[in-house]
Amino acid sequence: MVISKVSTLGCSIAEWHNRAMDVEQSPQPIHKGSLQAKQRLEWRDLLWFAANSGVAYFELLRARKRLNHVTPKQIITQNEAIAKALGSKANGSIKLPERIGRLLPRIARIVPFRADCLVQAMAGQAWLSRAGHPSDIAIGVDKPVGKAYDFHAWLNYDGNTVLGGRSHEYTRLTKES
Repeated sequence: MVISKVSTLGCSIAEWHNRAMDVEQSPQPIHKGSLQAKQRLEWRDLLWFAANSGVAYFELLRARKRLNHVTPKQIITQNEAIAKALGSKANGSIKLPERIGRLLPRIARIVPFRADCLVQAMAGQAWLSRAGHPSDIAIGVDKPVGKAYDFHAWLNYDGNTVLGGRSHEYTRLTKES
């Protein structure tokens, strides 16, 4: 019933996104199942980052514009549609999701608009989907004692967290909740 609790708070997803989430200014700690665990960049990665920084910027911009028109249930429905269209299994290479997971947070820190966890997850999912990689956005909630609800979004690919490394701290919302 968490989604209904969110709606009873009297705010849309864009409002809680703007209120509850701060722009992540520092890299998140790496957890088991995270594709960001690789610390050292190879020169090929650096060349790819340079060539795709513009793509990352425009993916973040598109996701930011879509944010005002999407609800948590629509995100979950979109996950199902992507899984149906692309299949639920990863199609081999982990390199692209890993690179996207490293590039988007870096570009998000320097864009002139707010691009925190949900925007990054939406941008990453769109980018991966166009490349034929199925991924799913997860939205989680945490209610610390005596505090307001805390929301977080992250992007999963083949059972690993691509973006939003703090996923273990939140209870994932489901379509039924």
